[in-house]
Amino acid sequence: MQFGAKPGSMSRAAPSGCLNEHLSLIFLENFISHVKPSKRERILLYLDNHESHLSLEALDKESEAGILMILDQSIITTVKPN
Repeated sequence: MQFGAKPGSMSRAAPSGCLNEHLSLIFLENFISHVKPSKRERILLYLDNHESHLSLEALDKESEAGILMILDQSIITTVKPN
């Protein structure tokens, strides 16, 4: 799954093939460990509004880490090429 990936990259898969809250937290923790946001140097994290991004645990981790999360459905059409 990670053939040719850059160092520090990670991949995970759920039996259903869909992102879930558990995997979302794993990716969030990996993101935090690489970006190292803080309350003094906050970052914006743009995500689509998939339900896996909305767990209370993820929101708490983001707040503690200094991440301001923005959920936006229109981001999909803006970022994803046609």
